[in-house]
Parts: sequence; structure tokens; C-alpha cells
Amino acid sequence: MPGWLQDWWLAIAAVWTTVVGGFVGWVGWSIKQRFVTREALSAAIQAEHEERKMAVERAKSLAEKNAGRLNLVESRLADLPTHRDLDGIKASLAGLGATMTGVQAQLQGQSKQIDTVDGTVTRIHQYLLEQKT
Repeated sequence: MPGWLQDWWLAIAAVWTTVVGGFVGWVGWSIKQRFVTREALSAAIQAEHEERKMAVERAKSLAEKNAGRLNLVESRLADLPTHRDLDGIKASLAGLGATMTGVQAQLQGQSKQIDTVDGTVTRIHQYLLEQKT
């Protein structure tokens, strides 16, 4: 062993121990920061479980709150006419339009007859008025 190494081996060993100890300490600290402890993991799981329970409770209360409204909407939708009903109404209105056209033609014919009767009544009236004088 060289002479200088014999003189300085204690200082070199101390520095080497400090460097290696620091490196091992840093590795240990890094590992501790990288991984979670069982207690922290258990607390995180419990917090997540509680949060999900609260979310489920909120969803249930909203569902119960909206159940009455949903039933009301369903009952109103059940009362609305279907396409079949609307098609029936459309066909009935078309038939009613044809009937109204026939009634209109009859009324026009009766109007001509009434005009004839009106003319006759007017002539009779005039004749009777002239007879009185």
C-alpha cells in the first residue's frame, strides 16, 4: 500500500462512508416518496369509499325526487293521441269535408227554391195590396 494511502486512509474512509451513506439515504428517501404506506393507502381507499357512498345516496334521492315527476309525464304521454288516432281524425275530417260539400250543394238548391217561393209570395202580396185599394 502506498505511503500516502496509509496516511490518509482514515479520512478517505470517512468521506467514502459519508458519500455512500448519503447515497443510500437518498435511495431510501426516494423509495419512501415513491411508494405509499399501508395506512395512507387504507385512508385513501376509505375516503374514496365514503365519497362513492355519498354519490350513490345523492343519486337515490334524486331518483326518488324525480319519480313522481316521471310518473306524471308518463301519465300525460299515455293520454296523448297516437299516430293511429291522428290518422283516424284526419280521415274523419276528410269525410266531413265531403259531407259539407254535399250539404253546401243542397243549400244552394234550396236557396234557388226559396228565391222562387219568395218571388211568388211577393207577387201574391202585391196582388192583395192592389185589391184592397
